[in-house]
Amino acid sequence: MSDARWSDIDADTSAAVNHFSLAIRIYCGVDLRDDTLDGYTRRMAFMHAMHAGHTSMEKVLLRILEIQGEDAERPPMAFRPDPPGRAGHLGPAGHPPAGPGACRRPDPQVQAFCRARLRHVRSG
Repeated sequence: MSDARWSDIDADTSAAVNHFSLAIRIYCGVDLRDDTLDGYTRRMAFMHAMHAGHTSMEKVLLRILEIQGEDAERPPMAFRPDPPGRAGHLGPAGHPPAGPGACRRPDPQVQAFCRARLRHVRSG
């Protein structure tokens, strides 16, 4: 890990964790189905946080491939077509599902990784 590029990977990983953590708080903390300006603002904040988290995570993975001397199988997300359902399943009126039970429990391995990463970011 003497390559200086690992510090860029660490910064991008921290950004991804931050964006995803805030997206979870936005998603679970309010009713995203509200058809007012506040509801729209919350939905857009959630979608922006998710997009920013995915973009940061993609940068991490592409940088790791670069350090390893490997080529990415596909071009970066900015150049890929937008596949249907990439942002998840939509509920009534095209809104993300919200309300009780909408937040599913993530995979335990993913939770363990995120907790370890958060401890590392907070201690660093």
